[in-house]
Amino acid sequence: MKVLYKNNDSSPGDNQIKPGLEVANTGSTALNLSTVKLRYYFTRDAGATTFSTWCDYAAIGCGNIHTSVVTLATPVSGADSYLEVTFTGGTLAAATGATLADLM
Repeated sequence: MKVLYKNNDSSPGDNQIKPGLEVANTGSTALNLSTVKLRYYFTRDAGATTFSTWCDYAAIGCGNIHTSVVTLATPVSGADSYLEVTFTGGTLAAATGATLADLM
């Protein structure tokens, strides 16, 4: 499995990040998406305490995706939080990809 990233919002002044993520199954058997957890690490703006997340589009349907924002207990260089994306079900056939876009 591999995950590809695309920046879907390069405007620094709009207080949004829109990571475009594509999950690709590079294996030879189907991938059970309920076993997959994606994390997109970022640094919050000063004073930001709450976040809204949403799925704009997913090939498997946004209803099959769950998102949450987690604050790191110990920040690291370049990140104090992450967006976590999990799947409620579905499979990804061998040697295929599924695009997930605008997740936050």
